[in-house]
Amino acid sequence: MLESVLTAARQADILVMAAAVADFRPQAAASHKIKKEAGVDKLTVEMVRNPDILAEVAAQKSAGQGRVSRWVLPPKPRICLKMPGIN
Repeated sequence: MLESVLTAARQADILVMAAAVADFRPQAAASHKIKKEAGVDKLTVEMVRNPDILAEVAAQKSAGQGRVSRWVLPPKPRICLKMPGIN
């Protein structure tokens, strides 16, 4: 995904991105279901950091491409919706 975004961003007038689903991913993916084994109650999954795609876009933008802005929600955002007749 990183390479695809970097390629597209070089030619883009505007780039709108959503936040990453996760900052880490499993180091290796199984090609099949990992079945339970007798006597095995735990499984350890090694995680590796995902690339920060927006940071890479910002680092590689050319002088004429304008600004790169970023905003994030906190891990537990407080969202309060006022709905007439309900709140």
